[in-house]
Amino acid sequence: MRYTQIAYQIIGTIAIGFIAGYFADKWLSPGFPLFELIFSFGAVIIALYLVIKNISKKEG
Repeated sequence: MRYTQIAYQIIGTIAIGFIAGYFADKWLSPGFPLFELIFSFGAVIIALYLVIKNISKKEG
């Protein structure tokens, strides 16, 4: 069950980053998906950090 929660956390984090980038691009319209790329990449980094943090926790 613990790893299922981690998987949903990864999906949610990356989805939030992508959606935030999408709306930032629509609002600022830079001509190409600049904020989608930046926010998605940042969300992947955050998701990896959270995975490492959750996996390294001791059970108990």
